[in-house]
This record gives sequence, C-alpha cells and structure tokens, in this order.
Amino acid sequence: MSKDIEAVISMLVERIDQNVREVAEKKRTVNSLCREAGKDAMYPEAELTGTAGSRVPSLRASQFYGKTPTVAAREYLDLRQDAVPLDEILNALMKGGFDFEAQGWTEAARLKNLGISMGKNSSIFHRLPNDTWGLLKWYPNVKTPKKAAKQNGSVDVDTSEPEAAEADETSGEKTKTASE
Repeated sequence: MSKDIEAVISMLVERIDQNVREVAEKKRTVNSLCREAGKDAMYPEAELTGTAGSRVPSLRASQFYGKTPTVAAREYLDLRQDAVPLDEILNALMKGGFDFEAQGWTEAARLKNLGISMGKNSSIFHRLPNDTWGLLKWYPNVKTPKKAAKQNGSVDVDTSEPEAAEADETSGEKTKTASE
C-alpha cells in the first residue's frame, strides 16, 4: 500500500474511534437521565463499553451478591482496569447482583450512597478531576490529603471514634480493624 492510502486509513480509523466514544458517552447520558426519571436504562450495553469499543469481561449475575459496596466496586474497577464514571460502577453492581436492599439503599439514593461509600474509602478509591473513579493504587504519584498534610508539616490528628468494624465477607462476623 502506498503511504497516502495508509495515512487516509489511519485518519478514518481515528475518526471512527472518536465517533464511537462520542456515541457511547451520549448513550450513558441517556441512561443516566432514564435513571433520574425512574426508568430502566435504554442502552445497558453502553454502560460496559469503554473507549474505542473495548469491553469489560462479562459479569456473572451473582458476582457482587453478598459483598459490601466497597468490595464490589473495587472488584469491578479491577476487572475494568480503567477509571469510569460512578454511574457505570452502579450499573455493573446491579448487573452483578449486588443486593442494594440489604444495604437499605432506595433506588433513588443508590448513586449517591455508592459515591459516599467510595469517597469514605480514599485509601482504596480515587476520584479524578474528570469525575471518574479509579483505584488509588493505579496512581502512585497522587498525594492523598493525609500525605499532603504530612509533607507540609501539619498533620491533623483524628480524635474521632475508631472506624467501625467491617463484616468479614466469608462468615459475616465482625472483625476489628487495625486501629482498634
């Protein structure tokens, strides 16, 4: 092939990839609006489509059943291997059988509650400036608020109660955290 033809092909592939990303983003927006209106997502496949048409490994119908929101979200992000919007994580948890009723989360508050759960676990999750969520371990050079305070010499001492014990996922029993 001549170099001119290869250049045209490359340019067209780039345009197609850009269009695929734009359509996927529009579908996710429509899905988000549907959820706000109390309807089912119109494009459920769009929730698991990444850039340039890459897809997440398929989720089992019970993959997240019986797990805490933090564990389920972390597992999904580990599968996805990329930062994604919060509503994509929520949709994946729903598809994977996460039991929102056991958490006491109403359908209207699920997205908010998931964001709160992930935000409270800043040692696991990191919210990026583009409003996507990833795993902190993917960003070793990011300074967490505690790390930044230590480097500035002003360490805040947390005088609140110790963190609540988390349920052991296998037995359901409470286990103490290291700080207790």
